[in-house]
Amino acid sequence: MDELALNILDIAYNSIRAQASQIDIKIIDSIQKNIVDIEISAELSSEYPNTKDNWESDINLYLNGEMLCSWVSPGDYGNRRGKYTPSWWLSNQYGLLKRYEINRQGVYLDKEQQSEKTLDDFHTERSVWTIRFEVSDEKRRPGGLTIFGEKFGDFARAIQVKVNYERSSVSASEKKDSLFENQPAYRWGKKYAENQR
Repeated sequence: MDELALNILDIAYNSIRAQASQIDIKIIDSIQKNIVDIEISAELSSEYPNTKDNWESDINLYLNGEMLCSWVSPGDYGNRRGKYTPSWWLSNQYGLLKRYEINRQGVYLDKEQQSEKTLDDFHTERSVWTIRFEVSDEKRRPGGLTIFGEKFGDFARAIQVKVNYERSSVSASEKKDSLFENQPAYRWGKKYAENQR
């Protein structure tokens, strides 16, 4: 495996805690056309030296240098154990599952529209995409960032990127199916790593 695959797998099975300003993740899109929608989802929280449930942090998400939207993480949670967090881990325990969607109508966070940017604004013709999680200090709430992996937090999942492509054989009603509820998860990191062996 090369460095790209290893970086993705590190996030997939562990967790990343950062007070740095940003974390970049590279993924591969081998099709690059006829995209209907994109979903990026991850379990996130703020980052405090131990834990602090009311520690706000402004977290921005970018795709290929274009900002999707900003989300205010309420805190760095340690008031109970995370469902999948190992017993030896004594710091932050779990986060909140956040789902970002980009389609032909706009950008959505947890199904609520955040902007009118569409797929055309995110340079999806590139073969290598860059996803960036950024801790913003613009509103003076730079409370860090934790990205939970498959073995930590409340959700047994890594960062997931799902891409729906238009096919002539797919009916109009099927193309409108909810990306959140009706499409199988596509594990970019795991699939890409397996292809490199």
